[in-house]
Amino acid sequence: MPGPGDLEGADGPDEALRRQELARAQLALYIETLQATMDPPQYELLMDVIRMYVEAGGGRIRIRIDGEERELFTREVQKELLTLIGLLGALEPGHEDRGDLVVAELGDGEHIKGAMSLVPVAKAENPEELLRMREQLDTAAGRRRADTAELEAIARVSGMLPEPESAGPRDSGQDAPARGAAEAAGPGEADGTTGASGPGEAGGTTGAG
Repeated sequence: MPGPGDLEGADGPDEALRRQELARAQLALYIETLQATMDPPQYELLMDVIRMYVEAGGGRIRIRIDGEERELFTREVQKELLTLIGLLGALEPGHEDRGDLVVAELGDGEHIKGAMSLVPVAKAENPEELLRMREQLDTAAGRRRADTAELEAIARVSGMLPEPESAGPRDSGQDAPARGAAEAAGPGEADGTTGASGPGEAGGTTGAG
């Protein structure tokens, strides 16, 4: 009579294949639903970002959003982006549970605004845990912003970058590339969660920051 290990070895591959097929079907159905329900320009923008994410091999990507695309990249589109990233993560063997993650609103910090992240349901229902995540994201975003400013200062001193123009009456003095920028991070980034920041922020997730 086979032992538990033999049974697991016999049934394991079939169960893993079934879960993979289910994850692929779930992703395909979700994309099909988005195509049928979303505004076409927003759907096309969302698919463009997802293709960038896949071509980059997952992980963290930084997106420059300007002009009309910035208006299309609404909070709802960002939420769908995170959901799709979770469903894509569920295609990885052994990580099918990523398809069950939900989008949680993390709120504003000193360096991030309107941060969101993909988290397990239990974490989404825990305000203290969400606050801890936001603080981590905010600290990381502040560190990246400081590192970027330091690198730009070095580049300007070395003549690799021109000196910044003085701020005009309508210029807030903010870093121009930060306006209309967003970041997305895949599962496994920063405490195993996923996130995205809204337009106008240098970052914020898992938050991407």
